[in-house]
Amino acid sequence: MTRTEVPARATNLPVPPGQQSSSEYRTVMRSVTVIMGAVIGLTFLFGFGNVLALGLRLVL
Repeated sequence: MTRTEVPARATNLPVPPGQQSSSEYRTVMRSVTVIMGAVIGLTFLFGFGNVLALGLRLVL
């Protein structure tokens, strides 16, 4: 293989954003954003609940 040849692309790789339909790309990005927001929100709530429980136990 010379330097100018490009190796064959695997068929199971994700399609680059420029080659997807824009509605499909937006749907995926919205889903990822919602899942990330839910995980971050739940992490905050559980952490806040643990700190609140600790404060109540220590009567602060």
